[in-house]
Amino acid sequence: MKWKFLFIIMIMIGWTMATATMTIGNGYATVNEDRTVNLNTGVQTLSLDFYNNVIPGSIVISSPCLNVLSQRYKDATQTLNGRTITVTTTNGNVYTGKVISMGNNIMITTSTQTIIIPMDNVDNIVYSGSSLPKLTLTVDSQCNDNSNLNLLYMVNGISWSAEYTAVFENNQLKLNGIAHITNTAGDYDDVDVTLVAGNINRVQPTNYYRWYNKMMYAEETAMPTDSYQQTEQSQAYEYHTYHVPMLVNLKKNETTVVSIVSMNVPAEKKYTYTIPYWFYSEKENEPVDVSIEFANTKENNGAALPSGTVKVYTDNGFNGYMLAGEDTIDNTPLGEDVTINTGKAFDILASVKNTNHKKYSSRVEEDSYEITLTNRKNESVTVEVTGEMPRWENWEITQSSLSYTKESATKVKWHVEIPKNSETTFTYSVKRWW
Repeated sequence: MKWKFLFIIMIMIGWTMATATMTIGNGYATVNEDRTVNLNTGVQTLSLDFYNNVIPGSIVISSPCLNVLSQRYKDATQTLNGRTITVTTTNGNVYTGKVISMGNNIMITTSTQTIIIPMDNVDNIVYSGSSLPKLTLTVDSQCNDNSNLNLLYMVNGISWSAEYTAVFENNQLKLNGIAHITNTAGDYDDVDVTLVAGNINRVQPTNYYRWYNKMMYAEETAMPTDSYQQTEQSQAYEYHTYHVPMLVNLKKNETTVVSIVSMNVPAEKKYTYTIPYWFYSEKENEPVDVSIEFANTKENNGAALPSGTVKVYTDNGFNGYMLAGEDTIDNTPLGEDVTINTGKAFDILASVKNTNHKKYSSRVEEDSYEITLTNRKNESVTVEVTGEMPRWENWEITQSSLSYTKESATKVKWHVEIPKNSETTFTYSVKRWW
C-alpha cells in the first residue's frame, strides 16, 4: 500500500544540535544529541522542539543538574484530535470531518454522522495547520543557569542498504561497496553518522504504528551526493559498524550515498551442477551454474561485508564491459569465503540418466546413474558436481567411476574435468534402505 501524507500549511521551527551522532540500522536510527537549556532551581517544565517519527518509549534523558520527574512526547500527527481532516480510503471513498480519536481506527464526526475508518483502509490524509512535535519534561533542577541536556532516542523512517559493483578480470575481482542512506524522518544537519550491519532483534509494532510507519515513507525521492566518502569499520556488541568520516546533512526525502568498502582480491570462476535427491529423475542438456568465488581474508585485503546486491561486470569480448550477473550476499565476516552466483553457462551442459533400478526388498533399493557433462568451449573446464542424498534414509555409494568426497550426511561431490569441445561421462550407484 502506498501512503501519501499531505500538509497544506507547514510551520517550521528549527534548532541547532551542538553534538549529534546517529547510528542507522534497518528502518530506524539511534540518535544521541546535546541541547543547552536554561534552568531555574526547583521543579519546572521544559518544552523542546523535536522530530517526527521518534519512538516515545526510547527516549533517555541525562544531565548532571536535574532529575526528570516525567516526560511526554507529542508527535505532530498526534495533534489531530479536534482538527478537521479529509480521509481518502483504499476503495476511493472520501470523508471530511473532525477527529474524535486516532489509533487502530480513525473516528471522525461530520454534521450528520460519526464515521469509523480502520487504519488499514486509509490511503491518504489531508489536514492543515501542523506544527513541530514537542518533548515536554517536568524536571527537578539543582542548577540556576544554562546547562547541558543529553538526549538519546530512536527514530523511525531512516534506513540504509548496501550495494556493490565488481569488475572480474584475469582472476581478480575489484569490488566496491556503497551505502544508500534513505531519510523520511526529517532534516538532520551536520550529524556524525555510523551504519550498523547485523541481525538486531526488535519487537514488532502494533497496527497503529505499522500504519504510521507506512504513512511516513511517502513519496520518497533519491538524490545521491556527488562524492563518495570511504567509511571506517569496527565491531560493536555482536554487529559490525561503518563510520562515515565526515559530518553529513541528511535531508528529508533524500538519499545520501557513502562508500563503505573497496577491495581488489584474487577470485575464480567456478562451474557447479547439483543432482537432485529425487531418485528416478532424469535431466537432459541442463546448463550448469556459474559463480565467482573469493576468500574474504585479511591477507586478501578483505573486510566485513554487509548484506546487499552485487553487480559483476566483465570483458564483453570486444572493446568494453558487460554485466556478467547479479546476486545478493549475506552479512559476511572477515575470514569467510564469498560466492556470487552470476547465472548459467551457455556452453557447458549436464545430463542425468537413471540407468538401472533394483528393488531387493520392500525397504531396500539401489539406483544407478550416468552423468554426462558436455563442454563446447575452446578450453578445458572443471565442474563441481554435487549429488544430493535423502536425509530420511540410510544410503551408501556402492560404485563410482570417479573418486568422490562425502561432504555431509546428505551430499557427495565429484570434481569432473572436461577437455575442450568434448564430453566426460561418469557413473555411480547408490543403495538406500529404511
